[in-house]
Amino acid sequence: MIMRTNEWGLEIHLIFVSILSVSILTAKCLGVGNITAPCSSQERLALVKFKHSVKDDSGILSSWVGNDCCKWKLVECDGATRSVVGLHLRRKVRILPYHEPDAREYQLIGDKLISSLEELRHLKYLDLSGNEFSGSQIPNFIGSFKHLSHLNLSNAGFMGNILHYIGNISSLKVLDLSKLEWLRVDDMAWVYGLSSLQHLNLNEVDLVKQKTLTEVRFSNCGLRNIKHVDLNFTLHSNIQHLDLSWNEFEGEFPSVLANMSSLLSLDLSGDNLNSSIPVIPNLLKLDLHKNTFKQIEHVGIWRHCHLKELIVSNNRLEHEIVSSSTNISECTRYSPIPDSLGKLISLQVLDLSSNHLIGSIPNFHGQLTKLHLADNQVNGSIPESFGRLTDLRDLLLESNRLTGPIPVSLRGLDLLQKFSVSSNLLNGTIPDLLRKPTRLNYLDVSNNSLEGIVSEAHFTNLSELNYLNISYNTKLTFNISGEWIPPFQLKIVHLGSCKISEKFPDGLQTQRDLEVLALSNASISGPLPTWLMQLPIIDVLDLSENKLTGPLTNLLSGARFERDRYPFAGMLILQNNMFTGSIPRSLCTRIDLEVLDLSRNRLTGKAPKCLKNLENLRVMKLSSNRLSGVIPVSSIGMISNLVWLLLNDNKFSEEIPQDFQNYKFLEVIDLGDNKISGNIPKWTGDNLKVLRLHKNSFTGRIPQSVCTLQYLQILDVAHNS
Repeated sequence: MIMRTNEWGLEIHLIFVSILSVSILTAKCLGVGNITAPCSSQERLALVKFKHSVKDDSGILSSWVGNDCCKWKLVECDGATRSVVGLHLRRKVRILPYHEPDAREYQLIGDKLISSLEELRHLKYLDLSGNEFSGSQIPNFIGSFKHLSHLNLSNAGFMGNILHYIGNISSLKVLDLSKLEWLRVDDMAWVYGLSSLQHLNLNEVDLVKQKTLTEVRFSNCGLRNIKHVDLNFTLHSNIQHLDLSWNEFEGEFPSVLANMSSLLSLDLSGDNLNSSIPVIPNLLKLDLHKNTFKQIEHVGIWRHCHLKELIVSNNRLEHEIVSSSTNISECTRYSPIPDSLGKLISLQVLDLSSNHLIGSIPNFHGQLTKLHLADNQVNGSIPESFGRLTDLRDLLLESNRLTGPIPVSLRGLDLLQKFSVSSNLLNGTIPDLLRKPTRLNYLDVSNNSLEGIVSEAHFTNLSELNYLNISYNTKLTFNISGEWIPPFQLKIVHLGSCKISEKFPDGLQTQRDLEVLALSNASISGPLPTWLMQLPIIDVLDLSENKLTGPLTNLLSGARFERDRYPFAGMLILQNNMFTGSIPRSLCTRIDLEVLDLSRNRLTGKAPKCLKNLENLRVMKLSSNRLSGVIPVSSIGMISNLVWLLLNDNKFSEEIPQDFQNYKFLEVIDLGDNKISGNIPKWTGDNLKVLRLHKNSFTGRIPQSVCTLQYLQILDVAHNS
């Protein structure tokens, strides 16, 4: 029967193919295959009206007769829909034989561009360049062409204001409005709507008379050449602020910009430039962030005498900051460059961070307000001359190789707001620069070799301080009286690996804005204070590596609302202390937590089933405690985003469920060193890299599903039954 059915299917298939072949052959023989539908009557009528609205002495529209406008010259239709998608009406020039010197032009002349063209709703290409529509404005209906990708109205006699309707054409890739000398540009806001724009030509458009056009932004437009944005850049341009950032220029600096005498601010960040930058006469701000400059000489720092703000961070600058004595500074004419940048007396902002600069920091003079040299390989000491930079607001020198003490001369910087020297090799004490009234709100001296005692006297006048990081200075003692009331409200506090008085610092109980509190390895002992649970939720609380004792009942509970207001993932890190008692159920209310680490304590009892409420948790570490009972896999399995699950070195017993289907993102599972019995459960996670079941009482076989874990790197089932 099956055989017969297949035979019938084959016969039907052959009959169908034969009929189809005959039909195709018949259609070709009768010419049916060449029959196509004409364009729509609405589009044909619109083109006829346009033809009648213009003077066509040359007869270039003479073919525009008949019912099918798709057959007319200079008209392009879509092959499938027969919609008009292109009008190629660019003025033509017939070049006569070479022995005849004149040439005859083919041109359309009209009073205005009539609105009938609005019926061409599928238009993608419109070229009217070189024709004559003198005295008329670019019509509003141009903005209704939602599919238009190419618009060329250059040298077509249009005048008046560029209307903002053009900005509605988000599909536009090429816009040419050049050689329209009577066209006015009151503002460039309409350009921002052209999200697909690749080429913009406003050459010879009168931008000079538009005194309001002082700022132009073409950030992230995919430009590869400044010629793609021809804004008539001349000596007479009024543009003061030009943003060409995050384009694709690459290599050479756009030389046309060198003649812009009005330019005050130039942003070329993210453009992969690496060639020498010429002098731009009156430039005050130059942003070259995220390019590929290798030599500081190419930036032209010695030639821009009036420059106030220079940002060259995240490049590939190498060598020393100071220039060799063989270079000549154009700012000082014939004087050799000293061992500093001190001759740039107008410079206010200098950002050379995240490069490969070496050598010592030169002396600076003048009006510097911001100096960023972070993430280089600068060595030597912090210059004492910095104390004379009385306008300095930001001094960021972190992640270098600076040595010696923090200069006492910095006590004169009354306007200083941000000071960071973290991750250097500094030694000595923290000077009394902090004892003067100041606007300092950000202080980071972490990861150095500072020593001495830090007391409340260092902070008495820092009423605006909200960021404090003194961590990883192991010889530094933090000694604050419990009765002292700070004049500030801190948001971020890092005091890890410093020596803090034995008990939990009571001075923190007045800090109601805390988002991060990190006191790891700070020699703190005793129980958690009762006032801790009265504070608002602290997003990141790290009390690890101390000698804290007692229960966890005084921990903060609840969760922040409006999570988008807080940039930090919720973290509670209490590892390696001496906490006792059970895991409190109040902890389950911290639904903001992404990291929960209670490992290496003395916690007892069962893991509460309410842990399933921690739906955002990615890391759960309960290892090295004295927890017992059954692992609440069904509850923990509800935490679908979990990546690390460490329950090892406890007293968990009995069997665990066979199915771990909910663990889609788990990478590490450690249940080792417990008393778990029964068969090894099935593991179905696609991302599992570490599976450790060491030293339990599992029996039976290793399940076949383990062999399907393609990313598994460590499998430890030793010391089982």
